[in-house]
Amino acid sequence: MGARDRTRRSAVVAVALVALLAGTAHAYVVPGSFPQEYSLGDNLDVNVNALYSNVTAVTYDFYSFPFCSHEGKARVDESLGEWFLGGRIRGAPFSFTFLKQEDKLTLCEKQIGKKGFAKLREGIDKQYRVRLILDNLPVTRLSVDKFFEMMKEYGKDAVFDTVDDSFSYIGYGIGGKEGNKYWVYNHLTFSVLYNDAEAKTMTKGFYMGEGMAVQTAEDVDTEDMYNIVGFQVLPCSVDKDVLESADFDPQNCSEYPKQYVSAGSNIQYSYSVYYEKSEVTWSQRWEPFLHVRGKPMHWYSFLDSLLIAMLLAILVASILLRTVRGDIARYEQGPGEIEREDTGWKLISGDVFRTPPSPGSLCTYIGAGVQVAACLFISLAFMALGLISPVK
Repeated sequence: MGARDRTRRSAVVAVALVALLAGTAHAYVVPGSFPQEYSLGDNLDVNVNALYSNVTAVTYDFYSFPFCSHEGKARVDESLGEWFLGGRIRGAPFSFTFLKQEDKLTLCEKQIGKKGFAKLREGIDKQYRVRLILDNLPVTRLSVDKFFEMMKEYGKDAVFDTVDDSFSYIGYGIGGKEGNKYWVYNHLTFSVLYNDAEAKTMTKGFYMGEGMAVQTAEDVDTEDMYNIVGFQVLPCSVDKDVLESADFDPQNCSEYPKQYVSAGSNIQYSYSVYYEKSEVTWSQRWEPFLHVRGKPMHWYSFLDSLLIAMLLAILVASILLRTVRGDIARYEQGPGEIEREDTGWKLISGDVFRTPPSPGSLCTYIGAGVQVAACLFISLAFMALGLISPVK
């Protein structure tokens, strides 16, 4: 048996093992890109990520602030990218039941101590925002249906403005400040947009040798099944007396007297949940986030930083070149100059071209490292240019 036959046989066995393992799995799921169907009465998992700010890079755990806690909500496993970015995903203290409308649910009543007030004050001053997640979709203050109305009028060139000057369209703020007085968002009105689940067919297939074996299952029944296509929030600061009154309207709660906070005050947290049928399909639900007007680029600061970096690089290169030229000139003057005691990098000059103990392993490690570094920098470049979808 020749080397080519052995290689072909090994490849066929490897492909067969992969196909066997794929056949034992229910589906290949990529987080954020695989539709999840829900029916009437299903429990929806609402998670909360770490609080973030555009002012500072420091993130905080949601439950480190004086918010309502939830027993039994375990920590959610984050991806490696989320972990490096400071993401700390936990179960949120909200309970959603699909298609069950809730006009007002009281979460808890929290007494704010001195440390809690200091934490809230810092979070408000530094513009920290709460990031909730439902079905891998971040909560937003933007109107998804309004955006698609703009798409019909202006086409793909439609640009969606943010609701405030912070250019933050994901999540909602902790509260605000009026003079020396601070207020908090203590009532949240959620709107969950849903649409009919798209019909789909489950297929299985694998390639072996020169043939293709494909097994097609029956069409999946999606009747009375729905996909979540939007997750919106209207944060409100409402005085406790108004919040407990019968005239409280959770869908128009932005004009009520605010709930101011200070050390020793009692804050009542509550929320409402509404469900709206939308024409947005599951594959379109990320479109509003891709057409939001971004934060303006500070080109002068960018060019200043680039110019300083280039000047420093030229300075270091000139010093290094001058040093190397002096050493080379000394070596060219004759044996008397070479007999001087070498220092610095010249001590290892003889080891530069010496063969390492394991050249194959060294080449493998260097090649893998260069590939990972190239992928990293290319990905960062695409992210900086805004060419990568948030689904990825």
